[in-house]
Amino acid sequence: MGFISALSRICLDMTVVTFLILWFPWFPPYTTYTQFEFPGSPAWAGPLEKNDKLNIVDKLFENQIKGPESFAIKDGYLYTGIVSFMISLISSSVTKLFNN
Repeated sequence: MGFISALSRICLDMTVVTFLILWFPWFPPYTTYTQFEFPGSPAWAGPLEKNDKLNIVDKLFENQIKGPESFAIKDGYLYTGIVSFMISLISSSVTKLFNN
């Protein structure tokens, strides 16, 4: 019973101290706040304009591989690592799979 009574006493003490800090408004820290307003958001025009470019895509290897886990671009080619520990090279004209 000693552990439970000590734990309940600590919780009670912490609760009392917390309420005292919150109850007394003159208790430090003394802070003042100034109002700040964020600037308005930019207009949805130019490159921010809504478009459907990401909705028109070709799905490569659909239901054939699980992934991709990562992407890297080197020498103008897109490389991606997939769950089966394979690396695939993707370009506009060719798609290759490499085993490690």
